[in-house]
Amino acid sequence: MSITQLPLVLNTPREIDVQTHLNYLKEGYVNTLSEQPKPELVITWRDTLKLLKQLDVDMPAVLEYPLIGGDRADLIFVADNRGIVVELKDWKGDLKVIDDLFVQVGNELRINPCYQVRNYVNKLNYFHSSGLQFDGYVMFYNGKEQVEGLDQCKVIQSHDELREIVRGLGDSNPSSLEKLLRGKFYVSETLVRLIERKEKDLIQNATNVLLASGFGLTESQLLLVREIKEVLDELKRGKDVDKTYLIRGSSGSGKTLVALVLLMEGLKRQVRTVLGYKNNRLLNTLRIALDEVGGAIQFYSTGYGKGVAEEKYDQDVDFLIFDEAQRMRLDNIRIAMQRGKVRVFFYDDNQMLLNLEEGTRENFLKVGKGVEERELTSVFREDESYVEWVKNLLGGNQVRFPAHTKVKFQVVEDITTMLRELKMRKEEGSKIALVCAFTESPGDEENPESCCNVRIGYPICKSCDKKVEVSDLDIYKGVDLKSVVGKDKIYWLMNAKTEYPHYWRTGGGIDRCASVYGVQGFEAEYVGVVWGRDLVWRGGQWVVNPDPITDYVGGNKSLEKTARRDKGRALQLLRNRYYVMLTRGIKGVYVFAEDEETGKLLQGLV
Repeated sequence: MSITQLPLVLNTPREIDVQTHLNYLKEGYVNTLSEQPKPELVITWRDTLKLLKQLDVDMPAVLEYPLIGGDRADLIFVADNRGIVVELKDWKGDLKVIDDLFVQVGNELRINPCYQVRNYVNKLNYFHSSGLQFDGYVMFYNGKEQVEGLDQCKVIQSHDELREIVRGLGDSNPSSLEKLLRGKFYVSETLVRLIERKEKDLIQNATNVLLASGFGLTESQLLLVREIKEVLDELKRGKDVDKTYLIRGSSGSGKTLVALVLLMEGLKRQVRTVLGYKNNRLLNTLRIALDEVGGAIQFYSTGYGKGVAEEKYDQDVDFLIFDEAQRMRLDNIRIAMQRGKVRVFFYDDNQMLLNLEEGTRENFLKVGKGVEERELTSVFREDESYVEWVKNLLGGNQVRFPAHTKVKFQVVEDITTMLRELKMRKEEGSKIALVCAFTESPGDEENPESCCNVRIGYPICKSCDKKVEVSDLDIYKGVDLKSVVGKDKIYWLMNAKTEYPHYWRTGGGIDRCASVYGVQGFEAEYVGVVWGRDLVWRGGQWVVNPDPITDYVGGNKSLEKTARRDKGRALQLLRNRYYVMLTRGIKGVYVFAEDEETGKLLQGLV
């Protein structure tokens, strides 16, 4: 026996051979995700197989079941028209519930397992064609007692309890199991009724974490939504529809808000609708905010071929919405143009961040047929005069800061001044964010306390692979960060599933900083920008300095490689990055420049 793809189905769990079936799981994982499983995941699988062998039940068990959007359910049992999902945890250390979305295990932030299992159950009940009704449970391997505050789900305390729950499902049903295994993406009537009740609240939840103020559509946005709604109505009536919209909008024009509204309109009509992203930080934050509807938000590019705009995607979709589509590669665009019946691409080519991103107007029009272009012209969140000034600044035009703009723009001479300002704004109740140029340190998700994860402080490390290489940036040496931040170093935000959603949901902070990837698509009332030594002012023009760049995303097409091979292209990408970072603050932007000459230029313009 072998499996080509996940999940692994164990028809008779009591006959498990732990090592053999562990190998099957490894094989299925590699074939499904095109990468090797981490050692801790393999240990978890081994414990799961041992648990099932001891469980002594006749019900088939389904392990590592892939769900829409890239998640996987640990363990599923199905009987006649119903089933259960069990989320298994082997956490060591004290567990403290922070809120309904996050828990702290030791010193590490994790997703609340109650939220996790509810998310899986919602995907199966609302977006799966099986028609089976699922319930969810959390089980701790190490026999944790009921954790205080973990009361939003059912927690299984023992093997005996799990055995009784499984047996309580009744006899196994091969037909129901087949429905699960052959299930496809589907919009249930139950979900339609839920959106009809909660649509406004759902969009409000999403905009609360994305935007600095409430939501509301402008006239131009409403007209665009109305036009696409009419096309969806034709599709729902069975008319043969094939439409592609290419919608350009600059920073603050409301692209993401309109995309969310269109998502709801599609789902309300029971049209199979997907909202696609590449940015995993934005995607995970939106999924959490949209709760039951989160299953319709999916990656369009995954790296292992199963994104909505990749070859191996196997779901039938009618209405596709792509936000941040400027980040698409040409092959993503080609595949997306052939998929579904109505396609909407939102893009801003001023926000392309990497050399491998090819979502330009030229490419969309070259690949697509009958593409209808629209534009979101008004900037309804940021001040238009400020956005134009930023464009002029990055274009090399030394234009004085506009006196009539509503945005407060302040260039500070030292980092602690900026941090104090942000801290005061946070204490006043404002949503804040700290964003740094992707320079000096690369980040280290595996070792959060590593010097390669330090962005502000001393020392900062450029590399921690074979040999630690320390950055020559020493301006933070001796700086008293602790009196402002509470600690002597500020680390990168790294974990896209936990740290970023928690950061934006709680209104930001100054104890961690985001890269440009972590702020694209988000905004705050006040933003602090650490302008790095990658884009510096020399001889009356902007110059690319590749040496401090530590962004290796994209391999041979990373910014670090591009800056050494093609400085003209790197210059445009860096302008785009600073455009993104400088336009995240709605009420105010504070800038600290790590390069002295660049700082003098900025101060001279304000």
